[in-house]
Amino acid sequence: RATKDELEKDKLMNEGDDLEDFTLSKDEMVIDGKKVSPELHKKYLEMYKKYFGKELTGDKKFRIND
Repeated sequence: RATKDELEKDKLMNEGDDLEDFTLSKDEMVIDGKKVSPELHKKYLEMYKKYFGKELTGDKKFRIND
């Protein structure tokens, strides 16, 4: 839930909307086909590291696709 709250706070999705497609890699972050800014990409990479205790490396991706 914390991640969704952050996505709403950063205006990457609207409150109450479902997240259709989210991809985070070491190189980029894409939400519903739209690439986010480098600053937001960095923020979410740091959140990933905090929650999962590891970094995204190589060609690994974290993806949510509903």
